[in-house]
Amino acid sequence: MIEPTFHKNGRITLSTGNDPIIETATGYEKFWVSADLGQANDFSAVTMIRDRRVPFYATSTRQMLGPRERVVVYADRFRIASGAFPTSMWSGT
Repeated sequence: MIEPTFHKNGRITLSTGNDPIIETATGYEKFWVSADLGQANDFSAVTMIRDRRVPFYATSTRQMLGPRERVVVYADRFRIASGAFPTSMWSGT
């Protein structure tokens, strides 16, 4: 089995061995970061999600993308200390 190559720009490819007849498919790997800022006594939360599709060989001459995979790689909740954000920061003064 050929292992996929993960590139720095988020692309995922499979080697073709320089065979021009192989139909290639380029997968991807993205990371999404989300934050929810709580008010007053509410918790704030942050989450990181990995979203990717990895190519595979469907036949000896054709690559296809596998199923989309979304995985939570980090999640946490916390309280923001009172006074952490000065009010003048939001009021424009």
